[in-house]
Amino acid sequence: MTTCTPIYGLEYQTGSDRPCDAPEVWCNFAQSVEDQLDIIDTSMSTSIVTVPQFAVSVAGGFTLSPADLVPFDTVLADTANIVDLSSNKYTFRLPMAGRWFLYYQASISYASFLVAFTLRIGNFPALSTSESFYTSEVDYSTTNTANPIFAGTGQMVYYPDDATSIGLNVGTTDPANVNFSAILGGFWMGDL
Repeated sequence: MTTCTPIYGLEYQTGSDRPCDAPEVWCNFAQSVEDQLDIIDTSMSTSIVTVPQFAVSVAGGFTLSPADLVPFDTVLADTANIVDLSSNKYTFRLPMAGRWFLYYQASISYASFLVAFTLRIGNFPALSTSESFYTSEVDYSTTNTANPIFAGTGQMVYYPDDATSIGLNVGTTDPANVNFSAILGGFWMGDL
């Protein structure tokens, strides 16, 4: 004996019927449920918007100069084709205007000199004309701290043009060979 579900009208067995008494009923029921789930999945996938975001990282030994851009080598996330490390591993252009949340985190091995990480937004490579945000700076010539962590976050209003990029600058008072790791990322928060 069979009956139907009240909303979707899916036929299923009732009472004392065993599944093996009418296996085609259970197979049809399972397929009907799957068909309904597919309809829900399709409608959800067209209504969910992917938020533009990116994150890149790097780790290794580098020779730091007084004002270097960090050379990233790994893409952690990229939902809007922001990152193309084969053409530019230093700076990235955001794809759309709006309010963006940007962040970085970096750690450096023991150093005995001044180190500063700065999230830079502007016209690269002319850093002198760039706008800098969110600087973390420590003078290791006096603190001699091992493995310090630098971090910066902030929101910005972004108007894309052909000259504006995002990059992470590391500056030192003395060129030096150091090991460091860094992550730079951001995500779009909304329209202007």
